[in-house]
Order: sequence, then structure tokens, then C-alpha cells
Amino acid sequence: TRAKTIDGVEIRQASERRAGQLTFNGADGAVLADAPVRIAIAQAIDPAAITTVLLGEIVPGAEPVGNHILPPTDTGYVDNSDALPFDRAAAERALDEAGWTRDGDVRSKDGAPLTLRLLAQNTPVGNTVSGVVRDQLAAVGVRADVVSVSPDQFYDANLLPGNFDIAAFEWTKSASPFAHDRPVFQKVEGDDFGSNYGRIYIPEIDALYDQGLAELDPDKRNEIANQIDVLAWEHAHHLPTYAESGAYAVRADLANYGARGLGAYGFEKAGWQQ
Repeated sequence: TRAKTIDGVEIRQASERRAGQLTFNGADGAVLADAPVRIAIAQAIDPAAITTVLLGEIVPGAEPVGNHILPPTDTGYVDNSDALPFDRAAAERALDEAGWTRDGDVRSKDGAPLTLRLLAQNTPVGNTVSGVVRDQLAAVGVRADVVSVSPDQFYDANLLPGNFDIAAFEWTKSASPFAHDRPVFQKVEGDDFGSNYGRIYIPEIDALYDQGLAELDPDKRNEIANQIDVLAWEHAHHLPTYAESGAYAVRADLANYGARGLGAYGFEKAGWQQ
């Protein structure tokens, strides 16, 4: 916002492939291995509110990502988030039905409080997202203890070994998002979980990936991708949140630099305008 007021500076913007999401730990023994509880937690989190807090002043009217597979820049993109919409009342009912009842600020079951470890990177974005999610969960009686770690400690020491209940970080899509994302949903075999950091396996998604990767028609493959996406929403595999703004503050007289969108910087083409 401040950059807009600086003389000689302009904001350049183009959509990028990077987007935020929340990964849920569904491994055996984890609190969120219980699918109804995991779904309730997902419904208690409002991606639109996260998007507004992060991007509202940069991109007024920015919308959350509504697809696990295809980015908003993809021609096959469909917002399927209505398969699991933000619904605080529904989340509270589901938690009640799962035996996590509320008597005070925090729900409990068999004397144990409903407490989740919320893993985030100690960066401005990580701190903002984790703060919003913590407050949203508190509204339904769930305590989220934020575990804020340096970026170099995030993956190897915490995300990969599953030291979290919810992990906030960003995915970067490739130019072939359908094939690129299969490891996110792969079956866990011992220590081999691919990019399925939450260890949540959905057999129907595996079968659809086999079908989609063999499909040569891009429109039919996109249809299959959206079928997978609906299943990912219904099972609360992970929760897409915001898309990167792709906005950069750049000196107005600097050409061919700033927002790279889906491309790459060509520094040999950048330079000062005469």
C-alpha cells in the first residue's frame, strides 16, 4: 500500500502459480485422522478471510483459491469449494456429534482438551496466516497452539516427520499441475509418502489419477481433475487458501522487470528506459 504513494514507483501485477494452503495431519494416532473432526476443522476456517487479510489492500476483491489441483490461471479451473464451504455452525455441530463438547472456551472429550499444533514459518505471511487461523478455530472452541519456526527448520524438522496437526505453507504449481500434484495424494508406504505430508490417502483419487494420466484429451483430463478436487474437498485432504498476489513495486522507468506471472525473468531484457 505504501508503495502506491511513492513517486516514480508503480505496482506491476500478474498471476503466479504459488498459493497458500493448510495441510491437515491425518496419520494414524493424530487428532485429525478422525475424518468427521478433520472436516469440521476445515469448515471452521474461512479462506476468504485469510485472503482478505493478506491481500485485501494489495488486490482489492481478491478471492481464495477454490481448487486443489488446477490453479486459477488454468483453463480447466473450477471453484469447487462449495463441496466443503466455510460454515462455522456446521463445524460446531459436527464437533458436538464427534463427542468434542464445549464447556467454556475449549472443547474437550473424555477430559482431554481439543488442542491442535499449528505449524507455520516465522515470516510476516506465516505469522499472519497462523494468527487468523488460530482466532477462527478459537471461535468454535478449538485451541490452536502456534508453532512458529524459522524457514530452515520448517520442512526437515517439522513438516516431513509430521510434527504438526495443521501446517500452513505454500505450494508452487508446475506448468502441468495435474501430473505435478499426484504425489500430494499418493498412498503412504512406510516412510514413502511423496508430498502427502498429511498422510491422508483417498483410494478413489488414486484411481482417478490413473485414468486422468492416461487421458490425452485435455478437456476430459480437466474434468477428471475437477472430480479429484471435489473428493479432496469432501475428505478435507488439505485446504486451499490464498493465491499469491503477483504484485511487485518497481521503479517506473525500469523495463521488463517486476511481475513475472507464469514466465521467468529474462534479465538480459531488463533495463532502464531512455
